[in-house]
Amino acid sequence: MFTWDFKSGFFFIWRLVSFINLFSGYGKMQKINFLQDELWYGGVVFHADKYPISVADEYEFNTSVNESCNQFNPIFLSNKGRYLWLEKGGNIRFNKGVIELENDEIVLEIGGNNLKEAAKSAAEKYYPATGTTPDKRAFMGPQYCSWVMYLWHQNQDKILEYLFVSIVCAVLVVYTICMFVMLYYTVVTSLKEELFDYGKNKMGLPEEWMWENYKTAFSSIFKDVDSGTRRVYLPEMFMYSFYYSVIAAFLRTLVPCVVAYLVAKYRTWMNKVIYTIVIFAMTVPIVGALPSEIQIVEGLGLRGTLFYPIVANCSFLGMYFLLFHGSFKGLSNEYIEAATIDGAGQWQVMLQIVFPLTITTFGAVFLLNFIAYWNDYQTPLIYMNNFPTAAVGLFSSGDSTGGDAMTEETIRMAGCMLLFLPIFTLFIVFKNKLMGNLTVGGIKG
Repeated sequence: MFTWDFKSGFFFIWRLVSFINLFSGYGKMQKINFLQDELWYGGVVFHADKYPISVADEYEFNTSVNESCNQFNPIFLSNKGRYLWLEKGGNIRFNKGVIELENDEIVLEIGGNNLKEAAKSAAEKYYPATGTTPDKRAFMGPQYCSWVMYLWHQNQDKILEYLFVSIVCAVLVVYTICMFVMLYYTVVTSLKEELFDYGKNKMGLPEEWMWENYKTAFSSIFKDVDSGTRRVYLPEMFMYSFYYSVIAAFLRTLVPCVVAYLVAKYRTWMNKVIYTIVIFAMTVPIVGALPSEIQIVEGLGLRGTLFYPIVANCSFLGMYFLLFHGSFKGLSNEYIEAATIDGAGQWQVMLQIVFPLTITTFGAVFLLNFIAYWNDYQTPLIYMNNFPTAAVGLFSSGDSTGGDAMTEETIRMAGCMLLFLPIFTLFIVFKNKLMGNLTVGGIKG
């Protein structure tokens, strides 16, 4: 049975009043009319081109959520001294001379007779000066404006990440500038006259362009082999360079590719052993291995022959094994399973299915290896002493007994440019393929 007492009546009336207030205020909208010649300015930075708002304009913005790509202040100022402060947010709409406010708690206030007085009044009331001085560190060091890079979700980790990337980029820029400075020095020096021009003008452009330096360098690069009974000149050296670079680069690309495929796609106990050997060889320095390696090569009768690059580069060790391994690991096994179901053998799967899918990776690695072996002079100097490459010839040209031309700095720089031009041409031809397959983490297929 329902009983009525003072406590029950109080709560009933309180809930009834709250219910009536809730629905009476729901959807209630304030409307404020423009004054004569009144203009309104908002605090949304991204909408600066839309201000001032006149009686003929339409404008709408929700200050509850910042959907613009910049900062905003929840205030609107009038050139007639009035202003609106949207403390709790809400939608505001300017509709051809009428301001419509969906939040009835937004109050129109009068701060003076003009825009300046309105701004000053709002500042004094809602965001007054505290009278305190900012931390002295703000004036003693550089300040970084981070909101330009991170408009939303700013945090310390993001700022530190951006700082790290900026430092890396700065280092790379400095490195690139140094590379260009050295290239510039080589080019301009190779075109100068040795005694008068280069001696007093080391970094400036040549007073007279000495193109004959290249002709002199081309004829002055040579090396005596076979105990001095045979002399090898630059054209023959280029032939040996091409042979050495192609054979060594191809094997140094093919062998890691095949071994990485086997380790990535076949489950055997040797997989972990091979992978561990690769990591061990990359991280642990092997000191003093050159003398024993020379003895082994001499014992096999390979030193001073053209067969050395074939035998010595059949190795799967190195960084490119890891690149191929990652590429094969990311390749779906569905290709292999489908080919196996169709009757393809293991060799067919590897050569006709898997390798064509990674041909771009293979080509990029081969190109990088080719450039490295083209510039290598130490290995051919030790193991191919009877078949000197162009790099060996340039390295040894200062000790040649055929003349003193290569002892001049300008002629030596011309010789460097002669070796640089083939590689530069190769890079220009294949730069799109090379750069297209390089990523921050390595090479992708």
